Amino acid sequence: MINFSRLFIMKFCLLLSLSALAKETVLLTIHRKDNDKINHLYLNTNSENQLSNIYLDLPGPVKMYDASTIRTGTGIYFQRGIAIISLKSTDLDISLGGHVELSYLSEYKIVGENKYKIIPLKIFRNDQGEWGLYRNDLKVKTAKTYPYTWGIKKFILE
Repeated sequence: MINFSRLFIMKFCLLLSLSALAKETVLLTIHRKDNDKINHLYLNTNSENQLSNIYLDLPGPVKMYDASTIRTGTGIYFQRGIAIISLKSTDLDISLGGHVELSYLSEYKIVGENKYKIIPLKIFRNDQGEWGLYRNDLKVKTAKTYPYTWGIKKFILE
């Protein structure tokens, strides 16, 4: 006869061990120079160290974006319904990473199209299996943003 409580405990322990392998990595620490607030861009992985989703820690409900959403392009930070920061990739792979364009609103237009600047980046795993954000093959960890009334004046990666 099967001991269901023992079977349940074994399954529960297996699930805990698999979820323990899932990881959250800070890709980028973003420092707003106008108000000294700090936000983080996170990358979550599954138990096989594959990209699950990316999100920005903002007040309110957390909105997570998977690789397929980023491949089509998505705003990750909005104000009054306008995308301030967006991510887009043509080749983002959950196992390997890929090229990602970070675009930010540089000039809001009341009439006409808003202007955005694009920063080419890469998200990928290094030889040790650690995920990171890279620009020109150099790892970036922090960004300084200089917002103003009509957008972001500067977005400096370090």
